[in-house]
Amino acid sequence: IPEEAFSMVDGYIMKIEDMNNAVKIDSMMRQAEYEFAECVAEIHKNQQKNELVERTKNYIYQNLHSDIAIGEIGQKIGVNTSYLSDLFHKVEGTTIQQYIRKEKIRLAENMLRYSDYEVKEIANYLSFCSQSYFGNIFRKQTGMTPARYRKKYGKWKEQK
Repeated sequence: IPEEAFSMVDGYIMKIEDMNNAVKIDSMMRQAEYEFAECVAEIHKNQQKNELVERTKNYIYQNLHSDIAIGEIGQKIGVNTSYLSDLFHKVEGTTIQQYIRKEKIRLAENMLRYSDYEVKEIANYLSFCSQSYFGNIFRKQTGMTPARYRKKYGKWKEQK
């Protein structure tokens, strides 16, 4: 951001150096102030938006073991659900639901690697409606079944 500001200033200085009319210089200075203020406002707006996305992610992480309803997230962080869904998709490039699934599977991968919980226990812990649904989602994201994943990457047996 400081680099952008310096770049903007340099551009205006170069334009002003070529001017010899005080009125034009004054006008150019006002334009520079206006554009700079717009850039700062845009940065502030984006930071606020990203804060909502970060709060959404935090809520998801804290509740990965639950059946997370998107409407519930909006309600908890105090923002309209449609707005939050659109914003999240724009910022993250994925829907909230897809993000939740991805994070649940990421946690499942760790549990399969480092614990001896059965696949059905992991599916229950992560609030999947069934072990087969969990298996399907897991396979779509990782390319293998949970059992095959554990066999290939599991570290629990080595530690015992």
